[in-house]
Amino acid sequence: MADDQDAREIGMFVAGAAFGALVGAGVALMYAPQSGRRTRGKIRRSAEDLAERAEEKVDHAREDARRAARDVRQKAEESGERISRGVKRGVEEGRSRMGR
Repeated sequence: MADDQDAREIGMFVAGAAFGALVGAGVALMYAPQSGRRTRGKIRRSAEDLAERAEEKVDHAREDARRAARDVRQKAEESGERISRGVKRGVEEGRSRMGR
């Protein structure tokens, strides 16, 4: 459960960073001393690089969340099986003590 929250927080951070980078790129475009065409090209390349890195981070976070969920499910199943075996043993022991 906490891993899902962590994955969401990472995703929100990446989205916020991407948004901030785009806003910064827009401001840079408005105040850049270079020609507009050259500046727009740099900003476009930077935005493409940033988007690619953000996508990779989101993919990694998603995979980490899947792995954590799989581990939690497995541990819950194992715990459930141990509890079930313990209950069965307790019932059998109770029956044998009662003479059934």
